[in-house]
Amino acid sequence: MKTHYKKNILLTLDVLAVVSLIIPMFVSAKNSTSLATVTPNINAKNKKANTVNATTTADKIICDRLISFSANVEPKITGLKTKLKEKRDEITNKIETGREERDDKLSTKREQWDANRQEQFAKLLEHAATDSQKQAVAKFKNAVEAAILARRQAIDTAIKTFRDGVKKAISERKTATDNAVKTFNDTVATAKTKAQDDCANGVDPKTVRLNYQQALKAARDKFQSDKKDIEKLHGSIEPLITAKKLATEKAIADFETAVEKARTDLKAAFPTE
Repeated sequence: MKTHYKKNILLTLDVLAVVSLIIPMFVSAKNSTSLATVTPNINAKNKKANTVNATTTADKIICDRLISFSANVEPKITGLKTKLKEKRDEITNKIETGREERDDKLSTKREQWDANRQEQFAKLLEHAATDSQKQAVAKFKNAVEAAILARRQAIDTAIKTFRDGVKKAISERKTATDNAVKTFNDTVATAKTKAQDDCANGVDPKTVRLNYQQALKAARDKFQSDKKDIEKLHGSIEPLITAKKLATEKAIADFETAVEKARTDLKAAFPTE
C-alpha cells in the first residue's frame, strides 16, 4: 500500500526534471559571429566596407538565431505540458480504479463475514438450554455487533481521512507545479519578446544575446528553486500512511478487547462441568 501510493501519487504529476533540460545556454559569441571571418582576398580599398558588411551580416545572424531558438522553446514547453496532463489523467484513473476495486473487495468480505457470523450466533443459540443462557447469547450477539460496527466506522473514517489527505496533497502539488511551469513559460516568453524588440530597434545583437541568456538562466534557476520546494511536498504523504495504519491498528485492538470481554461474559453463562 505504501509503495503503491508513493509511486502513483508522487511520480506524478510533473515534468519538472524534464522541463529543466530544455533550455541550454544559447550559442557562444564565437560561434554566433563565425561568419564575420569570411572575408578573404579583399583589397585594401574595400576592406573597411566589407568588414562592416560582414559584421552586419553576423549581427543579423545572431538575431535570427535568437528568434529561431526562442520559437523552438515554446512548442517544447507546450508538448511537455500536454504530456504532464496525460500523465496526471493516467495516474488519477489508476488511483480511482484501485480505490473502487479495494472498496468492492472490502464490501464483499464484510458481507461474507456478516453471513458467517449470523450462522455462529444461530449455533450458539441452539446450545442455550435455559432462558438465562438465551439472554447471554443475545447479549453476546449485541456486544459483538456493536464492536464490529465501531471497528468498521473507525476503519472507514481512517480510509476517508487518508484519501482526503492524499487528494489535498495532489491538489497542492498540482497547483505548485502549474505555477512553476507558468512562471517559467511567462519568463521565457517575455525574454523572447524583448529580444525581438531589441533586435528590431537596433540594439547591439551581442547585448541582445547576453540579455537573453541571462533571462533564460534566471528562469531556469527560479524553476529549479520551485522544483525543490515542490519536492518537499513528497513528505506530506508519509504521515497520512502512518496515521491510517495506526488508526486501523487501534480499531482492531479495540474490537478484540470488546469481543474478548463479551466472550468471557458468555462463558460465564455456560459453566463447564
